Amino acid sequence: MIDGWNNCGYPQPEAGFKYESISFDAEKICPECNCGRVQTNNLRVNKLSKHGFWTFFSWLIDEFFVSERIYNEVFSPHGIEKRNVIKGGKIVEGVYQLIIPTIDESIDLSDREHEICPICGVHKYSMRHMQYPFFPLHKHPLPGIYKTKEYFGSGGQAQHSIIISKNVADKLIESKDLKREWLIPCRRADNNQ
Repeated sequence: MIDGWNNCGYPQPEAGFKYESISFDAEKICPECNCGRVQTNNLRVNKLSKHGFWTFFSWLIDEFFVSERIYNEVFSPHGIEKRNVIKGGKIVEGVYQLIIPTIDESIDLSDREHEICPICGVHKYSMRHMQYPFFPLHKHPLPGIYKTKEYFGSGGQAQHSIIISKNVADKLIESKDLKREWLIPCRRADNNQ
């Protein structure tokens, strides 16, 4: 599981969280906890990172961006799709948002501290439980990179956890776009892997 990353900028337009109504189906976003986002348009950015794999400083930290080189070398072989990014009203050449799939399979977090949104009923699990030594792994993980079905965080700030394969992580570490200490090993609940 990725527990650290390169950050750059905020989703745009920033004022009043207008990015939500421009890039997402605003009717699907819970007004209480902000869960349930369904992206309908390209994300807009105000800055581009020098790194080949990065996300925002806040608000949408489970959406990642990649350089064209990193996309072609690391994510495209796993069938991970991409979408364009907009800066200053124009499509940015050579930078993409990864369309990271969300797994349908649940993980057993019944023993973990959580809160339940009174409006939409989403369970949001405490970030404290994302620590070492292991994060639970799905019985049937998706290839390359994927998001958990579950949300982590509290209040209006919650996101999916990002699970990444060893192969993809090693390539990002080799390109200096990910640090080994930003990873938490996963273990399936049904065995010691």
